[in-house]
Amino acid sequence: MENAIPQERSRLVVKHNDLINNTRYDLSGQEQKIIAYLISKVRPLDEVLLDYEFHYNEFLELCGTTIQGGKARSYLKETLKKLRDKSFYITRPDGKEALCSWINKVVFDYSTNSVMLRLDEDIAPLLLMLQEKFAEYELYWILAMTSGYSIRIYEIMKAQSLGFSYSKAVKVKYSVEELKSKLGLEKKYSNTGSFTSKIIDVACREINRLSDMKISYEKIKEGKAIRYLEFVITGKNTGERMVAMEENEKARGGQLMLDGEPKL
Repeated sequence: MENAIPQERSRLVVKHNDLINNTRYDLSGQEQKIIAYLISKVRPLDEVLLDYEFHYNEFLELCGTTIQGGKARSYLKETLKKLRDKSFYITRPDGKEALCSWINKVVFDYSTNSVMLRLDEDIAPLLLMLQEKFAEYELYWILAMTSGYSIRIYEIMKAQSLGFSYSKAVKVKYSVEELKSKLGLEKKYSNTGSFTSKIIDVACREINRLSDMKISYEKIKEGKAIRYLEFVITGKNTGERMVAMEENEKARGGQLMLDGEPKL
């Protein structure tokens, strides 16, 4: 297992931009890591979604924790149940809107300490045989993030910065309400200052410290109210990526919390 971990961390997570931009959900950091790890097992030439199996001890070690054995199984069983029970709407290629779950099957094999997962078939067109309008990133860059919103914003920025040059910044603007909706926070943070300080600023710090990109943002007002956030996205050069890798290794081991996500 020790030798397999670096290889597993370098897997590519590839999603059509519509799966990132046109869905509304609020998943914990660990739920998003499970989905990303599962999607990273989808091969580029797969024509249908398969049953994907992984050893749960390997997955938790991948995330940098020492949880093993029965405790690992119990933790994953509870996390996967919550994930299986969460649903969201997605617009299919035929224009119809479907209610989906991320996962539609979970089977534990205690004899091999493994779990088999199957993604919802309505997601398949947004994961398979992608030729254009997709975002990809190495699984490694999200594994040490502690905030689920950091991972979600990282993916949103990846989708917007498709094909960006490391020497050229990309700008993208969202209304505050639109961004809250993407993060599943429509009914929270009526105070924009709290939203930016507790969600956006935390995400920017984690993304800038741990990932392969740098982001900053500017608040844009209409009258006295902050209505928009304009982000500047830049890819890191080789030296900056090496620093980020060092930060990831420092952070490993504490990001998976049995008691849930950190309170922001």
